[in-house]
Amino acid sequence: MLALQIPPTEVQQRISEKYDVSTRCVRNDIQRVHRTWEAESSLERPARRGQLRSTLRRILQLALKKSDLRSAVGVCDRLAKLDGLNEALQVEHSGGLDHKITMSEEEIDSRIAQLSEAMRDEVH
Repeated sequence: MLALQIPPTEVQQRISEKYDVSTRCVRNDIQRVHRTWEAESSLERPARRGQLRSTLRRILQLALKKSDLRSAVGVCDRLAKLDGLNEALQVEHSGGLDHKITMSEEEIDSRIAQLSEAMRDEVH
């Protein structure tokens, strides 16, 4: 029932009535199931991330082969997010202060346009 996204309160009520146990007992069991799922999910996360990265790279190759630069840029963005590259760069100065280096939307759009043009030139 939990895997079917049935609300926990409804699951508690159904199981409590069906097996004649307290809702507290059912609630504790549900919490245990969720902790198990979280542990399993964290173990599977690296493999899933690797599969997604491989799929995205293949899509990128296909997009570039078809000169579909809009899709290619979208895939590059997804890859960057997957690798945590969209986070602001932290630079430590001698004063010990952290400063974030960020780019404005206009700078990003300009850079993407430059890269797209360069990629278009390489394809042709």
